[in-house]
Amino acid sequence: MSLETAIAELESGQSHQEMLTALRARTVTVNGLAQSGRVLAYLASISKLGAIKAIAADETSPFRDAAEATMITLQTREGFDFSIPETVGLLNAYVAVGLLTEEQAAVVIAIGATTEPEFPNLTVNQVVAIREPALAVTAESNVVTVLNEKGRNKLLIVTLSGALPEATSLQYQVRCKFGEVWTAWQGSTVIGLTNVQDAGVYSAKLPGEFIKSDEVQIKITSPYNQPISLLVEPV
Repeated sequence: MSLETAIAELESGQSHQEMLTALRARTVTVNGLAQSGRVLAYLASISKLGAIKAIAADETSPFRDAAEATMITLQTREGFDFSIPETVGLLNAYVAVGLLTEEQAAVVIAIGATTEPEFPNLTVNQVVAIREPALAVTAESNVVTVLNEKGRNKLLIVTLSGALPEATSLQYQVRCKFGEVWTAWQGSTVIGLTNVQDAGVYSAKLPGEFIKSDEVQIKITSPYNQPISLLVEPV
């Protein structure tokens, strides 16, 4: 099932975080490697092992190859990999001739099955991108130009106009001008702009080591599209 379909099936009134919790709780069954010993024990318990041996020894049986392959695998430690269609085909052959019921074949497959998250490593941002795509867009503040204060610490005063769907980090971005050439934007997180979620005013100090020229430009970015404004003051 796609993530879009799963979200559509859930209660639309949930918050993004509640939706994330519900989606992370969903699991799927994945067919995998069934140990030969466990398969052998089950077939013996339902009195089918002898019948498979008989088919493997019957040169006239159209299912001899399947039965031989089964017996060879039962005698080794390789196991039956039911993630492979051909392996499932062995069981389907037994169902077709009435050797196994569909329910019994399902039990054999289940021996190697595992339960896994349906949406592993799912993030709030992925959920928001489907439910509110306009919100899951990077937002940028106004650009502030600072002149003739090379190497001096700066106080970043950031106003976030709307709440974010999760606690996250806002990034500062800085570029310096040397002659007539601007460097590329460079930035990272800084204490004071981490764990931001509610609308409000946040402040953080930008160390002077990032101010490498007499003219720099500074801006703030957010992973969610809520209005941001920036004021820069010397410290």
